[in-house]
Order: sequence, then C-alpha cells, then structure tokens
Amino acid sequence: MKDFISELDKENFISLKGIVNNNYGNFKSIKQANFFKENRSFPLREAKGSDWFAKMAENISLDEEDFLVVSRVEIDFGIHKRGGKGLRPITYVFICDIYGVKSFIKITHTHETDDTGKVWRYPANKCTIEWERLDDWEKPSYLEEDTPESSFVGQSGERIERKVKFEGEHTFEKKDYFGNPQTNFIYKFRDNEGNLYVWFTTCVKFLKKGESLDIRMTIKEHNNFRDEKQTIVSRVYIKDYDEDERLQRSREEVV
Repeated sequence: MKDFISELDKENFISLKGIVNNNYGNFKSIKQANFFKENRSFPLREAKGSDWFAKMAENISLDEEDFLVVSRVEIDFGIHKRGGKGLRPITYVFICDIYGVKSFIKITHTHETDDTGKVWRYPANKCTIEWERLDDWEKPSYLEEDTPESSFVGQSGERIERKVKFEGEHTFEKKDYFGNPQTNFIYKFRDNEGNLYVWFTTCVKFLKKGESLDIRMTIKEHNNFRDEKQTIVSRVYIKDYDEDERLQRSREEVV
C-alpha cells in the first residue's frame, strides 16, 4: 500500500506524473512552468544534504537551470519480523527545467536497525530512472506563441456556445450515491481567447487531444487552479458528436 507523506507530496506526484504521461513531460504554459519552479521546487541546498540526493548524483548530473520537485511516499511491506510495520520510504524526484520534466527518478530506501532490532534510519540504497525526455523532443508550443491568459467566462447558470480545442482528460474514482466506486472524468477545453473550460462528469466521451469542437454548455462556477482561471461547466453538448462512430474509431486505434 502506498501512502504519501503529505497532501503536497501527493499533488506533486499526480500533477507531474500526469504531465509525463499525457504531455510528453512538457509544461502547458509558461505560467505552469513558473508555478512549479517558484512554488513547488525543493530547495537545492537542503537536497544536497540528503542521502537520496547523494544516491541520485552517483548517476545523474544537473544543469544550472534545472530544479527539483520531490514527492515522498511510504510503502507498507507488512509486519517486520522483529515487530512493527514494515514501512519503507520511496523518494520520487522530478528533474525539471523551464520546458517541463526532464527525468522522473525513483529512489528506494532500505532500513537499518540498532542492537535491539528497532529501525532507526532509512538510508537510500537504489536510484532508478523511470522516464527520461527523448533527445529529439520538441519544445512546447507556448514558447513560440503569445498565448493569452485564461479569464472567467459568463455568469453562473448562463448557457453559452463556444468553438474550442480539446486539451485532455483525467479520471478519478469516487463513490456514487449508493457507496459503489464510480469512475469520474475531467474534460478540459480552451477557446481561441485562451479561456479554459473544465467539465466534471461521469459521461464517457471519445475525444482526441487537440481536435476542434463546437460545444454548448452551462456555466456552473468560477475558480482558480494553480494560478489559472477556470470556468467550471456542466450539461455539455458537443455538436455533431457521433457516439457509435467515435467508439468504433477508438477500438480500431487500440487494435
């Protein structure tokens, strides 16, 4: 079982692992890049005094402009043979630059015991590179174009229509009314003015990242997430959306 040390550790891991999985490691905007660099980077002076940094430095060197985002978890290996839970820390390190994640590192820790068998420290013992940016990677497009900042759109309850591009989706599990686990989806769209629309739903939609869509939606509320303004919407209708055709296309792509 994996337990994050704190909510910040959990959010760092989920956010940057999502960027690695869904956007080839690239940040989506200069604002997002600055957010992680200014608000989530691990102090380098403190990192250099840790055993996990020393273990990482055995195989990996940092460039001057790099910064680190760290996520710490504990893995339960069951009951220790001398008593107590067999918890061992894992340190995940995302090596980043202004463009995005360069490397995703996993550092495992062992445990050392004193004469009585009590665990007294967890030194780093193995460093694994889980993912690295390709040598022929393409710089994110936000560096080449002046992307406008997102603004709030409309008023709560207002029904609007927009031409948008689909930015991607995320899923999470949540219990339904009867207490059963249910998959929920977060769909993100952005219009030509740079405004971001976020739709939370249990509906499955077969959408392709970057495709242009005509959508009708109801404004639910406004909020800020990671220093970006978001318009939360509901009752989204996608014009000319053929469920059967897109389902078939999705199956063919899997094959």
